[in-house]
Amino acid sequence: MALPPGAQLGHYEILAGIGAGGMGEIYRARDPRLDREVAIKVIAPALSGDAGVLARFEREAMSVARLSHANILAIHEFGREAGTAFVVMELIDGETLRARLETGALPARRAVTYALQIARGVAAAHARGVAHRDLKPENVMITREDQVKILDFGLAKPLETGGGDMTRVGGLTTHAGFVLGTFGYMAPEQVRGLSVDHRTDIFAIGAVLYEMLTGQRAFQGATAADTMSAILTRDPPEVDSARVAISPGLDRIVRRCLEKSPDLRFQSATDLAFALETLSTISTAHPSAIQVPEPSAAAPRGRLPVWVPWAVAAGAAVVAAAAWIWRPAAPSSEIRWSAFTRVTESAAEETSPSLSPDGNTVVYAMTGRGTWGIYSQRVGGRNPTPIVDDPKRNERGPAFSPDGSLIAFHESGATGGIFVAGATGESVRRLTDFGFDPAWSPDGREIAFATEEVGDPSSRLGDSTLYVVDAAGGTPRKVIDGDGIQPAWSPSGDRIAYWSNIGGQRDIYTVAATGGQPVAVTRDPAIVLPTGATSAVSATSTPSRPRAANPSR
Repeated sequence: MALPPGAQLGHYEILAGIGAGGMGEIYRARDPRLDREVAIKVIAPALSGDAGVLARFEREAMSVARLSHANILAIHEFGREAGTAFVVMELIDGETLRARLETGALPARRAVTYALQIARGVAAAHARGVAHRDLKPENVMITREDQVKILDFGLAKPLETGGGDMTRVGGLTTHAGFVLGTFGYMAPEQVRGLSVDHRTDIFAIGAVLYEMLTGQRAFQGATAADTMSAILTRDPPEVDSARVAISPGLDRIVRRCLEKSPDLRFQSATDLAFALETLSTISTAHPSAIQVPEPSAAAPRGRLPVWVPWAVAAGAAVVAAAAWIWRPAAPSSEIRWSAFTRVTESAAEETSPSLSPDGNTVVYAMTGRGTWGIYSQRVGGRNPTPIVDDPKRNERGPAFSPDGSLIAFHESGATGGIFVAGATGESVRRLTDFGFDPAWSPDGREIAFATEEVGDPSSRLGDSTLYVVDAAGGTPRKVIDGDGIQPAWSPSGDRIAYWSNIGGQRDIYTVAATGGQPVAVTRDPAIVLPTGATSAVSATSTPSRPRAANPSR
C-alpha cells in the first residue's frame, strides 16, 4: 500500500515516493529528531508477513549498518510499525549507474574509477562476512560528487527459509534453496542454484565493468533462458577495439572477473581493486596505457596467458619508478607548488592530516578542551566534527585504512598505544599498549608503527623500533632492531619505508615487511643546525633549490 505525503512511519514523516522494486517501495522522508532527510524502503507485504524472512532482513540490515564505508549506502535503522517493516537509509543526491548508462558506454578512465570504488566497497563488506549477490547498475548510485554508493548491500542475499516456502526476489518467484539475482549479472553457480560465496560478487563486478566500457550487457538473450545459457556456455562478445579504446590489461581484468569457474576469477575483491588501481596508476603516468594500439595483421587476437598483463603492468611500473628516481633535476620553476587550498579554518593547532581514499574527507588531530582529539571534515566543508575525542587521553596520528572504512590513530603520551575505529569514530578498540604513527598495509590487514613519537626531528629522544601488528589484534612483531620512525608501506605491501638517524645523519631506508636487512634509499649530508636554532631545518641545511629525486625531510 502506497504511503501518501505527510504520512507517519514511526517517527519519520513521508515526503514523497522515490521508486519501487521487488523488495518494496522507497520513499523520501524526514527524520525530525536529527532534522535530516532520509530514504525509507518499506518491505513488500508479501515478505514482511513472513517472520523468518523478516528476521533475516533485520540481521542483514544491521550487519550492513556496521560497515561504515564510503562506497556503501549507510543504513540507519530497521523498524516495524503496525505490521509494516521498513529500513531507514542514507538519502543519496545523484543517479543510478543504470541511468548514467542510458546514454551509452562510459570513458575507460571513468569506468575504471567507478569499478575501483565498487570493488573497494565490496571488499570492505566481504571482510565482515557480508556478500551482495545482486550487484547490477540499478544497485549502484553515482553522487553529484562522482562517488559510488552501492545500494541494497546484503538485503538481496538468498533467503534460507523453510523447504516448502516461496520467496520473491527481483520480481522472480522460486522455491527456497535456489539462489537468484538479476539475469545478466548472475554468476554460473547462481544460475545453477549451487552454493555461492564472495566470488559471485566478483563475477557481477566484471559484468558491470564490461557494460560500462561497451554500453552493452556481457550476457543477454532474447529470453531469460537464453541469457542463462549464455552465462553458462559463452564468453562475452569481444570488445570492438575500433569503437572502444581499452588496453589489453583492462580487457584481461574484465575477462578474469567473468571466468565461469570461481577458482579462475580474482579470489578477493581486494585483489581486483589492487589490479584496477595498478592499471589506473600506470595509465595516469602513461596516458597511452589506457588506449588500445593498432591491431597487427601478423598477430591475431587471442586470449593471453593470465601472467602477461601483470608482467606488462609490473614492467611499466618499474620503468616509471626508474624514470622518476634517475631523471635529471628539473629547474626549480617546474617543481614548485603553484597553488594551495586551505582546508581548515580553526585557530587551534592541527596536525597529521589523512585524506580518505575517495578524496572527499580529511581526518586530523586538533587540540580541544585541553587535549588532542581526532576530527573529520569534508574537503570543501567548514565544520570539523570530533569523531574520537576522549578527554582522558590525547589522540593523534590518524590514518585512513585503504578502503576508507576505518581509521587508526595513536595515544600521545609516554609509551603511546595504537587504536582502530570506524571511519566516523565508532567502535574504538585498542590494538597495542605502545607505539605511534600507525601506517596501514595496502591490503588493510596489518598496521606498522614506531615506538617513538617525534615532534622535532632534530631533537630525538633515542632509538625507535618498528613493529607490525595485525589490524584485528594480536601480539606485535618487531621488524627492525635499529632506529626507525614514521613508517609507510610500499604499494605492493612487500616493504616498509621509514627514516632514521644513524651517526648524526638522517636518511630514508626500506626493509622487507617480514623483517631483514634495511636498505638505504638516500645518503645526504647530515643536517647542520646553527647555534640556538630550534627548527628542524635551518637556513644552512636548506638546498639552494628543491631536489626532484629526493623527498623533503
